[in-house]
Amino acid sequence: MEINLSLFKIKSYVISLLVMLDIFALTIISNAVEANKVTADCRNIQDIADNSIVKIDHFDDFSGSGVIIAKQNNIYTVLTVAHAVKSQEILDYDRLTIQSQYGQHNVIDGQLLDHTSQFLDLAIIRFQSSRNYIPITFTSSQQTEQGKNVYLLGYPLPHIDPNPPKPEIKQIKTTLIRKIYKRPRGYDMRYSSDTSSGMSGGAILDVCGRLLGIHGRGDSPGDVELRTEIDERIPIIPFKGDFASGIPIDYFINLLPLATLQKSDLDINLKPLPKRLLDQDRDNSYIIVGFSELDARNYQSAIKKFTKSIEQDPKNYQPIAYFYRGLSYSSIEDKQKAVNDYSTAIRLDNNLLSARYNRGLIFARDFGYYDEALKDFEELIKRNPRDADALLQRGNIYFQRGNKQQALNDYTTAISLNKQLGDAFHYRGIIYHQQNKNEEALEDLRRAKDIFALERNLQKFERANNAILDIQGGVKR
Repeated sequence: MEINLSLFKIKSYVISLLVMLDIFALTIISNAVEANKVTADCRNIQDIADNSIVKIDHFDDFSGSGVIIAKQNNIYTVLTVAHAVKSQEILDYDRLTIQSQYGQHNVIDGQLLDHTSQFLDLAIIRFQSSRNYIPITFTSSQQTEQGKNVYLLGYPLPHIDPNPPKPEIKQIKTTLIRKIYKRPRGYDMRYSSDTSSGMSGGAILDVCGRLLGIHGRGDSPGDVELRTEIDERIPIIPFKGDFASGIPIDYFINLLPLATLQKSDLDINLKPLPKRLLDQDRDNSYIIVGFSELDARNYQSAIKKFTKSIEQDPKNYQPIAYFYRGLSYSSIEDKQKAVNDYSTAIRLDNNLLSARYNRGLIFARDFGYYDEALKDFEELIKRNPRDADALLQRGNIYFQRGNKQQALNDYTTAISLNKQLGDAFHYRGIIYHQQNKNEEALEDLRRAKDIFALERNLQKFERANNAILDIQGGVKR
């Protein structure tokens, strides 16, 4: 059986952001400024991370992030994404806990906001605490545009769980890319960063620390496609890219009645940025334009912009420019040029792990260089033993080589770290079937089928369903 070794996972230090042009308008009056602001208009980003961002733990062994948006007496309201808090399409808030650097709190109430006419992937939950947390300050999503600097705050899943948990701050750059349609579930802000699992529900802030949007999806370009010659049954496969997505905060303002909130419950500041921050607020480099072209699938234009960036932008941009040009070459199936650029990016910055990940995928899937691919994935696992995607890909190589027990071990570890890896469940199920453990095989394949159904991946859904039917019919795979 051939394995689909696709799905590029790209993480980077630099970012591009899509904000749709038709964001809902906000016309509201700014509230009084908090006494703890660093200036009359701005808060310190670290202060926000410490006092306004929380971790949301779920009893089903996954976690997300949330943003404190309101306080009424000692009851705090947290805005997050619905998929970070719900299980089986319902919000069972008794199964949730809030964590911060200062302690743990039980969730006492919650409301999904994803069943509205806009079908937005948003939810609110509430907790009670005597600690003086500070609600975030809102601004309008329309105040960001191409090349502007923003921050992403959240609680990524760590390599080793810290106690207490620590939020992470990422500075990212936004790029406005015009589209003529709305993205599903409100994800109309687009950006690229080394976002990690666990950061869904985190905050996207301007340089003044004001809330522009809610982060929700990492590694999800959605539109970019590659063809594979490995498995003719799956002719088109979307690959994971470096463009993550968020929901513009303006969308949430329209849902305040559903969240039992009023505008007066929020701290809203629509003032222009202070003059001292304007120079920090924009980047017109070629690499930013290249991000926009790549996200719009104008690959040849993107390649030209990244080449210009390599030649003319500051030297510290070069590793990222080579990496993104490699991704552009991957998108037009020029695999050798892609590998060359990924290798250059790694040589210039050995910590650019996504370049190593993508190079490993091409080595294994397109060139059949399994030894070279194995070195790349083992280096990733050495640096981060909790990298479920690298474990999955190493397992796939073991599977291809017939090392089924080693593959089984990697799939099992990957599943323990990320229970949404449909491929890991699928191929572990195949191995169980080959070991005559049909009960375990069917359980895994059904789980894979369910995951592929949620992902709306018809080809993989049919593949898992056919495997189930073969086992039930006594066919040996």
